[in-house]
Amino acid sequence: YVDLDLWIIPDEIVLPVGVIGLLCSAIAPDLLGVELPIALASSLGGLLLVVAIRALYLKLRGVEALGLGDGKLLFMVGAFTGPVGLAWTLGAGALQG
Repeated sequence: YVDLDLWIIPDEIVLPVGVIGLLCSAIAPDLLGVELPIALASSLGGLLLVVAIRALYLKLRGVEALGLGDGKLLFMVGAFTGPVGLAWTLGAGALQG
């Protein structure tokens, strides 16, 4: 509940787990159902989506819309689930607010 209590997503948790997801995709793609190129593209896509939204909002409004912890979390999700899981995560997060 670190994110709920402190409003941070610790890099010490998210980044190593994301790397583990990519390693699993490289070593045993059947385990997660995602091959490494797809997992890597999904991971980077999730991270870059948040970076782009953050940069655009900062340019237009002059304030940060969201932190990079959200992007790093999407990096981890993309590593384990690929584009389908990433899309579901974004959709569920949008519905929950």
